[in-house]
Amino acid sequence: MEKASFENSLNTYVKIDDELKKVSDEAKKLKKNKIELESKINTYMVENEIGEHFCTDSSRIKIYTKKSTKNYFNRSGVYECAHNLFGSEKADALIAMIDEKKEINESTGLKRLGIP
Repeated sequence: MEKASFENSLNTYVKIDDELKKVSDEAKKLKKNKIELESKINTYMVENEIGEHFCTDSSRIKIYTKKSTKNYFNRSGVYECAHNLFGSEKADALIAMIDEKKEINESTGLKRLGIP
């Protein structure tokens, strides 16, 4: 790549980065507004015992319940379980063994610093 081509590529990269930031900021605002409206709509539907509502665009809104479980396969969860079963010495040894087996993935990319 020649220097002129490099400079042109950098300028294009910066313009694209700026545009992505604008779009990302707008998406964050829209998501925030959606979450606020969802809360209000959900409250209204529950209070008025509306399980499902058909919208003017032929779509429908329905209340659902989502259940989730805590993932215990993280460092603190595994340590807690190992400590309860085997004691702190073996729990420490297990965590050390898991740490030794961790794979490190590395990638290279560009990061724009000092954005105005």
